Amino acid sequence: MVFNDRYEADIDFFTKVTNNARTRIVACEIPIEEGEISGDLTSIYNFIQEVRGYVINSSKVNYMLSEIAIDMINNILRPFITKYFKTELGNSVSKEDFRKDLKNSVQDKVTDIILKMQDILIENYGSDLFNKK
Repeated sequence: MVFNDRYEADIDFFTKVTNNARTRIVACEIPIEEGEISGDLTSIYNFIQEVRGYVINSSKVNYMLSEIAIDMINNILRPFITKYFKTELGNSVSKEDFRKDLKNSVQDKVTDIILKMQDILIENYGSDLFNKK
């Protein structure tokens, strides 16, 4: 397989988005007694800004990868942080309820988005891309 700028841009974009998603959102099983809602919201907000930067600065990336990332921001992440930013101002939600909603409304959906992005890469570059040797 011949690798080109498009391939390298796609892999770089996928790696940056998914690694950040995994460390900031998907894999954050934080015990209820640890952390604060505001810290979780800040982490998600920072992730949005980083992904937005990747989209803006990745002109060679597959259009569908960018579209999926933009949809994730606009349809999953922004509504979630907006909902809880308003709630956090009034402190009317428990961390337990927040973390349950985070799992159901964000983590599971972001995991699905990572898998969609992976499918696009497999479709374009073959399944060997994700086979560990």
